[in-house]
Amino acid sequence: MAAGQTVFATYDHLDRLGTFDREIRLRFVSTLLALWLSLSNRYRHLRPKVFLREDLFDSAQSRFPDAGKLRGRSTSIEWDVPSLYRLVVRYMAASGPEARDWLGGVPGLELTEWTPFGFLPPEMDERLQKGFAERLAGKLMGSGVKKGYTYRWIPNRLQDGRGRIVPRSVLNLIGYACKEARQKPLRKGGRLLTPQDLWSALQPTSVARAREVGEEFAPVKRLESLRGEQVLLDRNLVVDRLDRRLPDESSNPRISGEAVLDELLRLGVLVVRDDRYGKGRIDVPDIYRYGYGILRKGGVRRPA
Repeated sequence: MAAGQTVFATYDHLDRLGTFDREIRLRFVSTLLALWLSLSNRYRHLRPKVFLREDLFDSAQSRFPDAGKLRGRSTSIEWDVPSLYRLVVRYMAASGPEARDWLGGVPGLELTEWTPFGFLPPEMDERLQKGFAERLAGKLMGSGVKKGYTYRWIPNRLQDGRGRIVPRSVLNLIGYACKEARQKPLRKGGRLLTPQDLWSALQPTSVARAREVGEEFAPVKRLESLRGEQVLLDRNLVVDRLDRRLPDESSNPRISGEAVLDELLRLGVLVVRDDRYGKGRIDVPDIYRYGYGILRKGGVRRPA
């Protein structure tokens, strides 16, 4: 410290502590936050970076004195829809001059070359999102009363139960749709994809996301027990199915269906919704539902 150097200590994956025991997790997290709040007040050159889910951060603040001071030092790191569209455009722009020429056909979408970071798109407001998605795959998805705007369909199908979307899922959706499009004859006009290409890409995108989360949070894999069921699901049914161990799951300690359900709700893999009878039932967001073969009544038929 005498040399004036700043030392950073970084903590991640704290939400994996006591995965099925919220009390243990909150005790460890709140102790860690209290420690660094004290140290940061005493030492100017010691700085922590602690990455936490929002619900854990909120709960931990009620467990030690002066915790409210952390709110002013915190920031939320999430991808909003405009930033996700901007990411897709940037990836396309980086692929070559032909892609940049195609992007030039979107009204108002002007790329700025910024060495060494390549070509950067402008802020993607709703007008640019709509123009880009329409040029990519057409104005509307579906038909009849179920039709909707393409630019809204893309993020709506990729968000979890907490409304969050990870960038990899957006890139996967476009990438899988492009693979689907390559198997068909070239089309006239400027569109690269059809709505059917995007629908077809939703299945592998969901499988990929389910696999990613399952590798990090083992309880997600128990959704296999719900394969073939139809949402909205009765809570008791979900608890019963999630109570079943998978063949490759460790037998010790035993994890109850209630504990698994609680964790999946916190992760946004599942969500509680009120049906027409006013009862809280369990829904599965599309980004996980397709990957685990869980059905929805009246849903759009998947492309063959």
